[in-house]
Amino acid sequence: MPIVPIDVVQNTCLHGQGQKQCRYLGADLSKSHIFYCLKTMQEKRLIDEEVSAWLNIRLAEKRDNEHITPLGDNCAGYNLVSIKAQFLKEVQALEAAQTGEG
Repeated sequence: MPIVPIDVVQNTCLHGQGQKQCRYLGADLSKSHIFYCLKTMQEKRLIDEEVSAWLNIRLAEKRDNEHITPLGDNCAGYNLVSIKAQFLKEVQALEAAQTGEG
């Protein structure tokens, strides 16, 4: 699964920015500093279906568009090979900071 570098999570995926956040950004539930790009994975279709269904419900209820569900489609997706080295450096730095070794 393509792992997304922290700077991309903030600047491209727009993590934590409500509906602007990329809908394909996944997070590791056991490690809060690891994020995944699900756009090129099988999960993409399911995510698109869920977002479409959610929007249809909102329209049927005639609610405004204020919501926190991520709707963004912010890039073409990430390739694990191109980011693996950067990711490993970031994880090592975070782990060193958490253990007091950095």
